[in-house]
Amino acid sequence: MLNNVMNNALSGVNAAQGGLSVISNNLANAGVGYYHRQSAVFGENPGTMTPNGYFGNGTYFSHVRREFDEFINQQYGQSRARSGEYEAYAKNSSQVDDLLTNDIEDISSNIGSFFTALDAASSDASDKTLIDVFLGKSNALVGQFKEANRRLQDMERDVNRQIETKVRDINTYAEKIAGLNQQIARVRSVSGSEPNDLLDVRDRLVSEINSLVGVKVIEQNGNYNVTFANGLPLVTGEHANRLEAVPSSQDDSRFSIGFVGANGQAREIPDDAFRGGELSGVLRSRKEVIDPAYQKINKLALVFASKFNEIHQKGFDANGNTGKDFFEIGKGNVVSNTFNRGQADFDFHYSDVSQVTGNNYEMRFDGKNWDVTRLPEGTKVTVDTSTADTLKFDGIALKISNNNAQSGDAFLVKPVNGVINGMQTLVSEAANFAAAGSKGSGPGDNENLKELVKLQDQKLVGGTSTFSDYYATIVNDVGNQTKQAQIDSETQNKMTESFYEQQQAISGVNMNEESIQMQKIQQFFNANAQVLKTVDDLFNALMRAF
Repeated sequence: MLNNVMNNALSGVNAAQGGLSVISNNLANAGVGYYHRQSAVFGENPGTMTPNGYFGNGTYFSHVRREFDEFINQQYGQSRARSGEYEAYAKNSSQVDDLLTNDIEDISSNIGSFFTALDAASSDASDKTLIDVFLGKSNALVGQFKEANRRLQDMERDVNRQIETKVRDINTYAEKIAGLNQQIARVRSVSGSEPNDLLDVRDRLVSEINSLVGVKVIEQNGNYNVTFANGLPLVTGEHANRLEAVPSSQDDSRFSIGFVGANGQAREIPDDAFRGGELSGVLRSRKEVIDPAYQKINKLALVFASKFNEIHQKGFDANGNTGKDFFEIGKGNVVSNTFNRGQADFDFHYSDVSQVTGNNYEMRFDGKNWDVTRLPEGTKVTVDTSTADTLKFDGIALKISNNNAQSGDAFLVKPVNGVINGMQTLVSEAANFAAAGSKGSGPGDNENLKELVKLQDQKLVGGTSTFSDYYATIVNDVGNQTKQAQIDSETQNKMTESFYEQQQAISGVNMNEESIQMQKIQQFFNANAQVLKTVDDLFNALMRAF
């Protein structure tokens, strides 16, 4: 009987040691953010039937339970994906907002200075000094257009770099998850136990991927199968697929995301196939903020320079010569899709700059006719084909040559893409400025100059806005987008923190709770040790009796 008592106490001591080991591991990992708290699970040993009754045989250390709630973990992952998206979107839109709202050197203030100097020159058209000051302001305005344009182009290139970096990180995490699937399966098959540390690392990697791109996780036979929102598999068991940053088939100056198939070829995926994560935020910011700002500023430069040229050509300079173009500007272009089977060349012209929207267009050939869609909203555009081999729509005219386009071929029309790149002030001397309204009227004639001054108050942009008003609209649009993005980001971050707190309430290490558990284990250990001491005392007493 004493032997049974001793075995029971020994089982309790051994179980207590296992429990203390689990607690000490929890405390050691309390500062590891992705660690999931572990709990010691004890079991009751089967009892023994004796003539004197059914006696218990103590306890045993069953296993270590990992405290994990799948539902809360999924909620946290989805929330972290949205946080990543909103943060990336807010960051990129803030950069555009900062560019447009620089009070010291923005386009609006330079337009104001341009017309102020022009108005001053109109007070005395014979004063070359005033005209020289105006020409300096013109160069400053062109310079500011170019600076804004350059920085927006830099942002476009930075988006390409961000895409490359995030795709590379996603691939790295995917490969590690696939490797962990293999390791976890091996440990389970060999030991029959749960490799909790590997499970922690795998969940951390899934969380990191979610911050980059929204994914869904399905556990199957102990493996994590990871898919994108559109169903494309990123990780299947022990195999990881790859993404690749590839030049867009529509416009090879910008990167899209390619899904690398079994043949090793990257298949381009539409940007809107990705939902959540920093990658989605970057793609959205390019489409919704950077692209429109770039297009609108180039549209403003187009209308501004074209209308100024139009009036300047009606005047006469100090030498009696008819006014020439005051500004030189670039023009749009047409980009062939890389998957086209045929070929066609287009000579680009503006037919009416007041009708130019600034949007890009997709032209698709059906074998007979051309269908034109305004991007990004996808609105069908009516095309005027009354002139042979020429497509006219929204203020532009495309003369087709070398037309060997095949059915299904697509082309991207970028009407304002190169406007500011080619912009410069052509008039460098006061004598060549067409201020006069009549030929040979003398140096005091400022009639045409006054017509130029009037341009600042005319609604020439789209027939609804002055130059300054249109720029203000650009600034307000980006400002509103940025403000909303920052609000969305702050709100979502609070939600993510809430889900994290819920997750930590289940899986996190609470030092106070562990201290209480340690005291219980200590009492458990001491009680069983006391039983062993009592058995030893009784055994010694029996030995002395004999």
